Order: sequence, then structure tokens, then C-alpha cells
Amino acid sequence: MGRLTAWVREHRDFVILACLFASFRWLVLLTYRPGGYILDFSDYYFYRAFAQLSHRDLYPFVNLWAAYPPLFPFLMVGLYRLSALVPVWNGTGVWFYTLLGSVLLLFETGNLVLLYLLALRLGDGRQALRVAWFYAGLFVPVYTLTGWFEAMPLFFFLLALYALVRGRYVASGVATALGFLSKLIPVLLVPLALRALWERRQVRAMAAYLGAMLGVVLVGVLPFLATAPRLLLGPFLTQAHREPWESLWALWDGQFSYGMVHADIRNLADIGGPPMPTRVPCLLVTAVFAVGFLFFYTRRLSWEEPRTQVAFAGLCTVGLLLYSKGYSPQFAVWVLPFIALLLPNLRGAAYAVLLALFNTVEANIYFIIFPKEHHLLVAVVLLRTLVFLLLGGELALVLLPPWAARVGAWRRWAAVGAVVLTLGTAVGLAPGLVRAYFRESLARNPCREAVAYLGEEAGAGDIVLFVRQDTLDLFYPYLWRQVSMRVVDDYAGGEGLARHVEDQVRRWSEGREEVWLVLGEGDEALPVAQAAEAALEKDMDQAQEVQVGACTLRRYLVPQALVPPEGPAQVGSRARPIAVPASLAPGACTLEADLYAPAAGERVSGLDGEGRVARDRVLLGTVRWP
Repeated sequence: MGRLTAWVREHRDFVILACLFASFRWLVLLTYRPGGYILDFSDYYFYRAFAQLSHRDLYPFVNLWAAYPPLFPFLMVGLYRLSALVPVWNGTGVWFYTLLGSVLLLFETGNLVLLYLLALRLGDGRQALRVAWFYAGLFVPVYTLTGWFEAMPLFFFLLALYALVRGRYVASGVATALGFLSKLIPVLLVPLALRALWERRQVRAMAAYLGAMLGVVLVGVLPFLATAPRLLLGPFLTQAHREPWESLWALWDGQFSYGMVHADIRNLADIGGPPMPTRVPCLLVTAVFAVGFLFFYTRRLSWEEPRTQVAFAGLCTVGLLLYSKGYSPQFAVWVLPFIALLLPNLRGAAYAVLLALFNTVEANIYFIIFPKEHHLLVAVVLLRTLVFLLLGGELALVLLPPWAARVGAWRRWAAVGAVVLTLGTAVGLAPGLVRAYFRESLARNPCREAVAYLGEEAGAGDIVLFVRQDTLDLFYPYLWRQVSMRVVDDYAGGEGLARHVEDQVRRWSEGREEVWLVLGEGDEALPVAQAAEAALEKDMDQAQEVQVGACTLRRYLVPQALVPPEGPAQVGSRARPIAVPASLAPGACTLEADLYAPAAGERVSGLDGEGRVARDRVLLGTVRWP
């Protein structure tokens, strides 16, 4: 306890950061959902559905196959069964999501601590604090924590790397095994550990490392070897039966979707069979990456140095992501720790922000908003591949210091070039994406036929009235240049709804030739719609009613449009011309005269032929036009 207290005092600034780091992320887990306003989605929903199968006596690696090694699936089941003891809230899995997120937050906080400890091995306390602040400020780890379990295997990966740097080989082997039992990526550290130990000729340590790792793996899989050994191959076989996704190789195969396993995890026969066919020359690609790996692996580097070990681990991680036939946005968290450790500068920040931007465009914009615009995915994949290649070059130069001195300036310009290329690509793609968005939005618009009809029939001086904001939103982006649009307000205050609506209609129709009333699905039953219809029929004549798609369009002629331009005529004055709108359709026209008191200028009621009050106008007769 005394040593811990002394450590906390010595690293007080980091402890403050770690507290803010953990509290910020925990509150994000409670109050935000991944996807933002675009779409709420995360793998947490799949995790809960997977764990709920335990109520049917279906368990992973017993009578279910899984795409993950055993450790995380059983953690899911355990946390779900614990959360099921709490009554559900509003029909959601809030308790499971909160519990799972809180456990993963422990691993994520551990990742920050391990990065700080690794950075202390690479430099002084000031540099280590900079690494911690750099990682804490990254977006992708926060976002990934809210929807995916990547923090857990990454923790074991970093723990194994830290133990290796410290020379704790048994602990490194145990951590590597736990990482392998969570996800396959941590096995990358095995060749690094063997190379570092071989360089020191520490054969016993090598045997201890392998023994510890294999022993823990055996303990993890032993319970299932006797019951369903074939199911243990699920994590490997599912990768073989998955088509390439979101990678350079997926583009090569003409695949523009995310990685799907087209099988039911309850169908144990679905994990067998031949691998997915591909046009990618897999043997050639594998040979190229193998040569690159052996180039660095066989060089006489300072394998006992922490910086060499960290850089080689990072280079292998980047190489694996480039080699893998599939890529998911959460995979970026495997690269970011190495950017924080070895590039905690402006150049590293540029690469980290670019990766976050690519992830957002790929997962939140392409797949949700523009799934048919394949060129957007092509651009993202190519740019991301370029950034990975540049990062691989940065890590390779850490391993080859003489080469780094020759290309120092080019490293800075490479980062600048990546940023400029990304911005240029965004500017080039933006106009086409805007057009595609309008086109696809109109295709999904339930009032698309009415939008087209109004676009053809409504004149530039017309006004279109709506009784609901949601209905106006369906028309406004397409017609705002052509016509004026208003939503009739339904708050009457003390004057009554009918009078309030009538005042709005008269004010907005003043000086107009035609007024349109658009009623969407369900709008006609609203009191404000009925008041608007009454106000329009009181002062105007309905010229047309048409049902177009899901919308009803009513067209009204404004009588004031027929008033002579000099103003109202006095009784007994000479005849004056009446301006007829060019848009008036041929046929019979009814002429009415509005009556005003000369002194006050207020409307007065007129009488019809039988002496009854005829509103505030007098019927003059009917003429034909033209």
C-alpha cells in the first residue's frame, strides 16, 4: 500500500488524467449512443441477443458456434445473466449495456495505464504524460468503447507487450494467451517475444514463455475439447467463409458491403465447407507480406531495446490490417496506441484524426446514407490504405535509424500530403454526393409525386400552406426557390383557432394569385387543417383538388388578383379593366364584387338576389374565358 501511495504521489498528474479519462467515458456510456443523430447502432445489441440464447440452454462452444474465441462470449453470458436479475427499464437492455460497458471501461482505463507505463520505458515522465494525454484525446477509442469490445483484447495485447519490455516473460505469455482467447490479433506478439529471447540466447525464458502461453490457452479450451472440439474452430472458419469487406482486397473482389457471416450461429453445420471464392491472388499477397515480415525479423536490430520491441509490434499490427481480407472501423484502435507511443506529435495527430474521419465516413455516412455510392467507399479504403502505409513507414524507420535520417523532411511532407489529398478528395466528391443525397431522399419521400406535381403546377408568386411541420419538411428542400411555404400556426391564444388561422391566411395570401393547401397523411383530421380549409373557402374559390401519392393538394384562386391595379372602384365610376392572371385556365369564370364602406374602408355584407346576406361580396355573373 505504501508503494502504491508513493507511486500515486510521484505520478499525480497522470492520476488526475486517468480519473477524468474514466469518468468521462463512463458518463458517455450512460448518456450517449453510437451513431449519433444519423442512426443508433452498435454491436452491444448483438451481444445481448447472443447472450439471451442462454435462456434456451444454448451456450457458445457447447451448442452454439461463435466468431470470437471463448473468453468474451462467456463474459457476455455472465454479465447478461447478472443484468437479468434487475427488472427491465422501458423494454431496453440498459442494465446489460451499462454493465458490459463498465467492465470494458476497466480494460480501457487499463489501456491508458499500460500506455503510460510503456511510455516511461521509452522516455521520461514528461514524455509519458504527453503520450497519455495524446491517447486520452483520441475519438476512436471513446466511440469504440460505446459499441464494441475491442478494449478487452487490446488490454491483454498491451499487457503482454509491457511484460515483454519489462522482461517478465511468463507474465507476457499468460497475457498473450488471454488476448488470444479474446481475439486472434494478440498472437502477433509471439514471434516478437521469441526473437527478443533468441537474441539474448535465453532458451529457458523462451520455454517458460511458450509453456505459460500454451498452458493458459489449453486451460481455456480444455472444457470444450471433450464436448464439441469442432466448435473451437469457429473463430477461424468464420473468417474463411466471410467474403472480403471494407479492404483493398474487397474492392479487388467487387465487394462493397460490410463483413457478413451468412449463417445462423445455432446451425452447427454452417461452420464447415469450402472457403469463399475470391479473385485476389492470395498466395502472391501472402508471399509479399511474408517477405516483408522476414526482412525486418531477420535483421540484426536492438531487439532487447523497448523502442525496437514496441515499433516492431506496431509494424506487425499495421501489416496485419493491410494483409487482412477484411477491415472494420473499430480495428483502428489497434494502431492508435503505437501512434501515441512513437508519434505523439502533430504528424501523429494528423494520422489519428484522418483514421477517425475515415471511420466516421465509412460506418456512419457510406453504409447508412450513401450505400449505393460505391466510389465513396473506394476513396475511403484507398486513403486509409495510404495512411496505413505511411504509418508502416514511420514504424519501419524507428527500426532503421540510419534510413530515418535520410528521409526526415519527407516524413513531414508525407503527412501533409495525406491531409491535402483527403481534403481534395472530399471537395471532389461533395457535389456528386449532394446530388445523390437529394435524389435518394426524394425517392424515399412519401410525397415525392406531390413534390413533382407542385414543381410543375405552382407559379413563382404562389404560396403553399401546410398544417404540420413534418409535411413541410418533405417539400421545402426541393421547392424553396420556386414558391413561398408556410406552416399554419395552431396556437390561438385567446382569440380562437378559426380567427387566428383566418388572419394568417389573409396575411399570407395578400398579393398572391393562387394559394395551395397541402395535407399529408393524417393531416386532414387536425383541427388546424379544418380551420385552414374554412378560412380559404371563406375568401377564395377552390379551383382544384387532387390526390397525389400520400398527399392531398388543394388549389385556391385569390379574388384580390382580379382587382384593377388602381384600387377599388367607387359606385357610379367609369368602367375599369380587370387584370386576368396568365395562369387562369380556359373555361367559365365567376365574377364577384367585394363591398367596402367608402369612409372606413371596411368590408360590408352584400345581399343576394333573394335579399339574403351573401357573405361580404356580390355575385356579378359568369363569363367565359378567353
